[in-house]
Amino acid sequence: MDFFKNLSNSLTKAAEATAKKAGELTDTAKLKLKQNRITTDINDAYTDIGKLIYKQYKESTDESAAIAEKCLAIDKSNEELAAVTAEIEAIKAAAEAAKAQAAEEKAQAAEAADETAAEEAPATEEAPADEAAAETPAGKTCSACGAELPADALFCNKCGQKQD
Repeated sequence: MDFFKNLSNSLTKAAEATAKKAGELTDTAKLKLKQNRITTDINDAYTDIGKLIYKQYKESTDESAAIAEKCLAIDKSNEELAAVTAEIEAIKAAAEAAKAQAAEEKAQAAEAADETAAEEAPATEEAPADEAAAETPAGKTCSACGAELPADALFCNKCGQKQD
């Protein structure tokens, strides 16, 4: 029964991680689209400034107010672009931090499982010195919980841990 409970927990965690990653990718994609739109707006404003300068040259009109307005729009767009870029970087940093924390928690859980397995091992048997699955005459030992397994086992019958 422990196997199915552990399998269910593992599948639930995997589904949650997948949903979170999909959300991060969606958010990042939306922000990148916004970045592209802002960049296009900036380039259009540069083009408009060039047209205004050429009109001013060709028709001897004063387009300085319109040029200044376009320059202010570019400044505002650059600020917005910086904010969107910072948002993308924050999402990436949060994802990396979550990934590092998950790895740390997994390492701690494996260490706790090793300690539990060592405590539960009969006094006459020595725990394997290597943290990886150790070979025994009957097969091998689970690297997570210490249960004895057949030599060809891919998963632990007790805890569900994938075996190497």
